[in-house]
Amino acid sequence: SGSQAKLTIDVNLKDEYLNKGGLYPTNKKEEVNTEIDKIKEEITSTKTPVLADNYKVIYDGNAPSNCTVQNVPSSITKSVFETVEVSRNIPVCEGYQFKGWSIVTENVKKVNEDYFIMPESDVVIRANWGKMSIAKNIDGEVFTVQTLYNIVEKQASLDNTKSEFVNSSSGINFDSAPSNTNGKGVYTIASTKDYEYPVHYFRGEVTNNNVKFANFCWKIVRTTETGGVKLIYNGEPDENGGCTNTKGTSTQIGKSVFNSSYLSPADVGYMYGTRYTVSSMNLGSSYWYNYIGKTRKQRINIDTAYYGDSVTYDASTNTYTLNNITKYLWSSNYGSLKGKYTCFKDTEEGCETVSYLDSTSSSSAYYV
Repeated sequence: SGSQAKLTIDVNLKDEYLNKGGLYPTNKKEEVNTEIDKIKEEITSTKTPVLADNYKVIYDGNAPSNCTVQNVPSSITKSVFETVEVSRNIPVCEGYQFKGWSIVTENVKKVNEDYFIMPESDVVIRANWGKMSIAKNIDGEVFTVQTLYNIVEKQASLDNTKSEFVNSSSGINFDSAPSNTNGKGVYTIASTKDYEYPVHYFRGEVTNNNVKFANFCWKIVRTTETGGVKLIYNGEPDENGGCTNTKGTSTQIGKSVFNSSYLSPADVGYMYGTRYTVSSMNLGSSYWYNYIGKTRKQRINIDTAYYGDSVTYDASTNTYTLNNITKYLWSSNYGSLKGKYTCFKDTEEGCETVSYLDSTSSSSAYYV
C-alpha cells in the first residue's frame, strides 16, 4: 500500500533475573518477509533489543593543573533503584586539598549526603579540590598555615559545578537570585581555581561569615588574589560576645554629616579641580553680579538677552555657545526661564562664562 506501519513490543525482565546485573537480549533474531506484486524480500537481523539491569557509577578525579590524582575509586556497577553509598576513598593530589565528592549527573535522588538512589543511567561523581598553602618552621616540619583565607577555602565549592545547594550541572545561574538550589554558602570563582590564591566568596543567606577583630564584629565578603580577606563592619558583639547583628543601626558605625555647606555641587560628593559656588544677582535694567568661579564684578544690562536649552564648550577657544537659543525680555518672561543657560548678552555670540538659571523670581535669579 505504500503506507508506513509501526510495531511496538513491551518486554519485561523475568523475576529470576532481577537484581543480578547484566544485559539481556529479548530474542535471538528478527525476520521480516514481504511480497509486493510477486516481488519478495526477506530480511533477517540478529541485532535485537537488550534489557539492562544495571548501570555504572563512574568516579572522576577532576585533576587540577600540573597534578596527577591518585586513589580515585574504580567504576562500579549497580542495579536500578538500588541505594548506593558514595565512595569513602580520599584521593590525593599534591599541593591540593580534597574537599569531597559531588554528583554531577542531573536528576539523581539523594538519600542524604553519602547515599543516593541508582537511576536508569550511569552516574558520574566528581572530586572537588582546593589549593593548599604550606610553610616550613625552623625545624623543617611542614604544616598548613591556619589563616582566615584557609578557613574560608576549606568550605568553598566551585561555582561552575553541581554541589550541595546548586542543582544545575553547569553551576550557579547568576541571572537568578541565590537560593537553596542556586547557591547558598562559600564558592570559588572557577576561572581562578588554578591561581596561587583562588578567589572565594559568600553567596546567599549565610550565617557563618562572622569575624571578631579589634573587639568589633565584621562579615567576610570574599577573599582576594593575594590571599587576603575583604570584610565589612557589622557592629559590636552581643552580651555573650557573639556576632548576631543582621541589619539596621546595630550594624552601622554611626551617622554624620558629609558636609555642612551646600553652596556648591562639590558639597555633596567628591570633586577635583576648582570648587564653583552658587551665586545670586539682582535683576533690573542694570545690576552687579559675580562671574562663576571669579571674584571680579561687572555692570551689565540684561533687560533683553538670549537664553538656550543647553551649551557646547569649545576648549580650543575657551568659549561656551548656547544651543536652541531664543531672545527674551526678562520682565515679561522671567517665570519661564528656569533651567535655561545664558551669557547675559543681547547678541548670539558665545562667552567664556555661562550661567544656568536654577530658579527665578521678579527680582533675583540663582545660577551655577
